[in-house]
Amino acid sequence: MELTGGAFNAGHFEDGVHCLPLRIYYQDTDAGGICYHARYFDFAERGRMEMLHQLAMQPERLAQEENMAFVLRHADIDWLAPARLADHVTVATRVTHLGGASLKFRQDVLKGTGRGNATLLASMRLSLVCVDTRTLAARRMPEMLRAALQPYLFDETPPSAPQGAMASAPSGEL
Repeated sequence: MELTGGAFNAGHFEDGVHCLPLRIYYQDTDAGGICYHARYFDFAERGRMEMLHQLAMQPERLAQEENMAFVLRHADIDWLAPARLADHVTVATRVTHLGGASLKFRQDVLKGTGRGNATLLASMRLSLVCVDTRTLAARRMPEMLRAALQPYLFDETPPSAPQGAMASAPSGEL
């Protein structure tokens, strides 16, 4: 029996941002058809995994061959609008920091297509640490991984902000 319905979609890069399209399923929602808040972290994980796969840096291979994995150290999320059952959303993944053993991402979940008409549903800032899978101690990121991610590094500091300043949220967002 041959399955139909399209090929697997691992997303694509657009202007240095990895974009992963997803659909909201029953398993993602509460009884009212609203996407459950914790599912956004699952969507973000999928976005990061597919980005690494597209860069030929499969996490399962890194674990086996390099004895390394990433663990989530910090997560910050702003929920701005709900996703609903059957919505088509996109997880936009940007690398915002490459440290010796750390990696930071900004990941947005958007509803809509095209650049001008997408609605920002949630915005996440995530910090991950590279660890040795045998000891779970922090370790330096392999140079090949740093080199693969470097072209996708975004600077989130606004041009007018002093060096080291944090970007503030747009007015009206709490």
